Amino acid sequence: MSKKILFALALSLFSAGLFADVGLGFSGGVDAGTEFDIPLGITAAYDGSPWVFLAEYKPKNRGGGLYADNWMFYENVTNSLNYYVLWGVSASFSTKEEVKISAGSRAGFGLNFFFPKSRALELFAQAVWNPEIGVKHDNDDRISGNWKFFQKIANFPCEGGVRLWIR
Repeated sequence: MSKKILFALALSLFSAGLFADVGLGFSGGVDAGTEFDIPLGITAAYDGSPWVFLAEYKPKNRGGGLYADNWMFYENVTNSLNYYVLWGVSASFSTKEEVKISAGSRAGFGLNFFFPKSRALELFAQAVWNPEIGVKHDNDDRISGNWKFFQKIANFPCEGGVRLWIR
């Protein structure tokens, strides 16, 4: 019975992907603020949905993050150039000097450019304010189990990348 349900779920997800406009790509950027890093990530967007998703690896902090942004305003500047204002949520972790797990909100703006003829290739750049709160544990103090709360108010990631649209 469970194999039939899994097969039906996989088939429905696959067939929905065949008929949807999906943008998949890579991103990179700079995390400016209290913890500087140069993250690398993968991004996904679906035409008709205001949500854009990003998963990043942060090599300097030995961590990563998951982000979901909602493009609440999306307007054309020219036929190929658009600007947007976004809000979103984030979850991240780091294991460099201490284990950190955090969640936060995001607010920012960005530009995206589609190559005019086929609109199959998109370039984007955005700047975001991403305050976070979380817990951290000192890697040298593994025995006591002493977790502490922290906040990261000055967190300003600037991201850019490319998405290939499958239409």
